[in-house]
Amino acid sequence: MDGLGFTVDQMAEAERRGRLFGLAGDVLQWSGPPIHTVQSAADELGLSAEEVARVWALLGLTVTGPDVAALSQADVDALATWVALKAVVGQDGAYGLLRVVGTAMARLAEAESTMIRAGMPDIQMTHTHDELATAQAYRAIAEFVPGSGT
Repeated sequence: MDGLGFTVDQMAEAERRGRLFGLAGDVLQWSGPPIHTVQSAADELGLSAEEVARVWALLGLTVTGPDVAALSQADVDALATWVALKAVVGQDGAYGLLRVVGTAMARLAEAESTMIRAGMPDIQMTHTHDELATAQAYRAIAEFVPGSGT
């Protein structure tokens, strides 16, 4: 992990969340580092924090709390596109689109997850019982995520 450029603090935080084995792969799937709270995203977008949280929930995503940095700049930029779309199609249509996108992404994620677990059992701690082996397997498969568009 150290060789991949992670700081001790990042590794300690991943361990605290039970995700040390996943840190090397998780970073490849991020839309960027989490730098925005729901409130700071709302401020940038001209929305209320409640609406940002609702929009995030409609996508099937969760935020730990209102003061926790959980959204990347790319996330906020995507939400800005949604805000512009909402101005054209109205709130009902814009919320409906988010529901469809959230459902589609959940189905795609489930299909990918099923395929990966079946074809690459070393990605599962319950299979390897070895954090390093699982981390290496997870990193190897996570490298495909940016190119798959998910």
